[in-house]
Amino acid sequence: MRLVCRALGGRAFVAADSTGVVGASVGLPLGRTGWLGGIAVSPARQGCGMGAELTGRTMDWLSAGGAETLLLHATEAGHRLYTKLGFSDEGVCLQMNPSPDGFPPVCDPTDIRDGVAADLPEVLELDRLATGEDRGPLLRGLWPRGARVAGGGSGLTGFSLTPPHGPAVGAVVARTPGGGMALLGERHGGVALPAANSAVLDALVRAGFTESARTMRMYRGPRPPWRPELLHGLFNLFWG
Repeated sequence: MRLVCRALGGRAFVAADSTGVVGASVGLPLGRTGWLGGIAVSPARQGCGMGAELTGRTMDWLSAGGAETLLLHATEAGHRLYTKLGFSDEGVCLQMNPSPDGFPPVCDPTDIRDGVAADLPEVLELDRLATGEDRGPLLRGLWPRGARVAGGGSGLTGFSLTPPHGPAVGAVVARTPGGGMALLGERHGGVALPAANSAVLDALVRAGFTESARTMRMYRGPRPPWRPELLHGLFNLFWG
């Protein structure tokens, strides 16, 4: 939350009473799209409309900043609320974690190296193709620390970028399943990805990964022209 709010221009909204903070939500603006995440209400205060109020405040703030499309990952508990607020289902996303006796995904040989600042224009182009969004503020804020890129002399074919905190693999975007699996094979930890990327999902299952969580990606407004088959790893199930 600190990264989203302090470095990337996001904003947190909280609800509090005499006991302290009892609810929160976060918005992350990305030009014409905006993500909602971290929407949570204390169990003792659930069912009184607080979640809807926090979500509405976040939606209004993102829309006022120019976001035409709003996106979020809905858990089963929140799905009904977001449907009432006008969000539509777009596709299931999964958190896949390695089993104790698992092994790294099998990958095709691919030239992989550390990412450098000069790669950023190609990274932004590939990311825009895969997500249908302008995630420039997010990627510029993180690149190139911990970044890896795939591709030979013909140009960049994929990249991976770890989140600043936690053991998760992070974002992995590639033009081919082979390139994506090569980048995934270098990382260790859980992987979040769209279920529609069946080639990578099947490979992870064969490598001993098991599902630990799932969400429904939902949108409100014009549907982004995303390509889930190019998304081999998401940053997380919070802001995609």
